[in-house]
Amino acid sequence: MVKPIYLCALGSRGDLQPFLALAVGMRRSGLPVVVAAADDERALVESYGVAFAPLGVNMGEIMKLPAVRSMTRNPSPWSFFRHKPASLDELRKKSFGVHQRLWELCQNSSGVIFHPGMQVLSLLCQRAGRPSAMLSPFPLTQTGDYRAILFYRKHGGNRLLNHLSHLALQQALWLMGRSAAVALWKAERFSGRVPWRAPCSRYLTSQQPVIHLYSPVLFPAPKHWPTSQLVAGSYALGPPPGWTPPPDLCAFLKNGSAPVYCGFGSMEQGGPELQISGHRVLRYSLTPRGRISDDCFETGPVPHSWLFGQVSAIVHHGGAGTTASALRAGKPSLVVPHMADQPGWGARIHELGCGPKPLKLRELSSEALINSLNKALREETVQRAAQVGHILSQEQGVESAVRFLQDSVLGCGAP
Repeated sequence: MVKPIYLCALGSRGDLQPFLALAVGMRRSGLPVVVAAADDERALVESYGVAFAPLGVNMGEIMKLPAVRSMTRNPSPWSFFRHKPASLDELRKKSFGVHQRLWELCQNSSGVIFHPGMQVLSLLCQRAGRPSAMLSPFPLTQTGDYRAILFYRKHGGNRLLNHLSHLALQQALWLMGRSAAVALWKAERFSGRVPWRAPCSRYLTSQQPVIHLYSPVLFPAPKHWPTSQLVAGSYALGPPPGWTPPPDLCAFLKNGSAPVYCGFGSMEQGGPELQISGHRVLRYSLTPRGRISDDCFETGPVPHSWLFGQVSAIVHHGGAGTTASALRAGKPSLVVPHMADQPGWGARIHELGCGPKPLKLRELSSEALINSLNKALREETVQRAAQVGHILSQEQGVESAVRFLQDSVLGCGAP
């Protein structure tokens, strides 16, 4: 029996999205792929015909933990480092269970592809003698060309600080799960110590395979990056097979001008209830009520690849997945960042000319939202967003990534 290749991603829907897109492409090529993710993502993954392996945690519950909620209220990158150990105890317990599950999957795999937030898998694969590859939705390898996404504000700048910012991001991602790795080493009686330094720092400089699944228009690959690292290009994840859009949503979109989409994904702060006078509004809600009025509709989860092409502009939190979908759709964005890498994506969108400056969460109001939205809908911004969208829509990031895996990484050429 052929052992599967596990694609492991634990985080928001935006963290999972590129892994699911890659899984669909790998499956299409005949590769034995399984997505390992939070338990509450099973329905989404399986709707694409992809096999699923639960990691024993629920992302909805994790997002409600005090330490995580605190980070969602603070857009500062340093919020990753500010938590007292006691506030992270419950998160550590859940992380330990995930690490145990990852070790089990790793031993029964033919290879593993993992998110940078799950760097322990590089160590576990090495211990189990399994090949691995990293899939990142943002630049991770250190370079002096630009800042790491967690600290990004504008292109260029001090090359030394840029270089150090990537090392800081690698370390931040590792420290969130290192204590769980220490607990796993102790429970399994593994030899050696868990490194303090982020495992991906060595991984990235030792010719290990890394796929950056984003467009080089966003962040071009620096010339000094090794050939073992691929900037694959923009990717598309269409609706699940057999999916049909809600009739009432279709009617709202059809009967009137293109609305403004406003949704902050898994973030719970601000936004959906704000009024945007002068515009038809399509709001995302965890508890959607459907049509509110002739000019307002609330929707639950709908594939962005289907929806975003039918709106006039997109107000969002700047998550990596939503940003990728908005840019590929060729629509202007107004970003209201909440945490982590979101200010960086908002800054890059503005830098590309595809939206105004990000609107700070603490300054969010109906008036501020309308003012920034009017800037997003200026003719030059709309045209630039369409231009970038056209370029990205021609890229085939998933296909490039699959060829990269088949040719040189996991020794998993199509059967």
